[in-house]
Amino acid sequence: MITVLGFSLLAFAGLLAGFYMAWNIGANDTANEMATSVASGALTLRQAVAISATFNALGAVFMGARVVSTIGKGIVPQVEPIGALCAVIAASVFVTLATWKNMPVSTSHSIVGAMLGYGLVGVGIAGINWFVMANVILAWVLSPLAGIAMGFFVFKFIRGLVLERIEDVSKAERGYTPLQIMSASYEAFATGSNDVANAIAPVAVIMAGGFASELKVPIWLLAFGGIGIAVGTLMWGYKVMETIGKRITGDITPTRGFAAEYSAATVVLVCSYLGMPVSTTHASVGTVTGVGFAGGLSAVNLRIVGRIIAYWLLTVPIAALFAMALFKLYMVMI
Repeated sequence: MITVLGFSLLAFAGLLAGFYMAWNIGANDTANEMATSVASGALTLRQAVAISATFNALGAVFMGARVVSTIGKGIVPQVEPIGALCAVIAASVFVTLATWKNMPVSTSHSIVGAMLGYGLVGVGIAGINWFVMANVILAWVLSPLAGIAMGFFVFKFIRGLVLERIEDVSKAERGYTPLQIMSASYEAFATGSNDVANAIAPVAVIMAGGFASELKVPIWLLAFGGIGIAVGTLMWGYKVMETIGKRITGDITPTRGFAAEYSAATVVLVCSYLGMPVSTTHASVGTVTGVGFAGGLSAVNLRIVGRIIAYWLLTVPIAALFAMALFKLYMVMI
């Protein structure tokens, strides 16, 4: 058997693909939790990267197991290692293209769509757990709606409790800066609990041989994914941060940022507890939109929101088609 650095050739390829997917999470999804903090001036980009890397890893370690299981074994229970490899590569390529266009897409949708695409050609329709898939889709629909509602009401509460009762609004905003740093950390933890599985679940499947009843993820693999996320954030995270932090609604102040981050983190963490791989992008865009709505419909750039929704709708079918094509290519070559 050919080995590279002590790993089988397939496992080594899986590690490379997993790191690429983690890089994509950093480039696209990490913007969800940090965009409003950077936009409001509460954090610099370097500070955002450090906080993101730390709390993403903690979230993955302490609450990531359920989502890893859903992605790795729940959708296609009898997934083959090569199928998992095709899925993670397909999902990564799509997210790279979306990030290049400055669009905040869902890495969760990408990997779920890719696993579904592989499953359709690799094991057939009967080999897909449609009950799990239906629950995942339901969570996808509910998470942005919950984000909009929670972002709207949390900011309304802050505005009524604080901003409308004092004369020096600027001082109140500055007072919320530490709270926004805390809420950004909270959202990073939530993102780690849900999104790191998008990179490491397929790798865990490959290393387990594909048919293990349970997926065991070692700490070093979680750290490996955390490094990939940090590198992706540093290299390309600014592109999507600009879209979420500046283009959906007007200037993001610390109170608005806190409301958006706290709301998104809560929505995502609840879904992680339930084992549902939801889109942290959907939740974050939803909460930022909800905060914008709290200032009136005219405060929201509906054209940008429409473009984001269009990319969301395209994510699953395109990632599925990419995975189908890769697996078909592999079958032709062997």
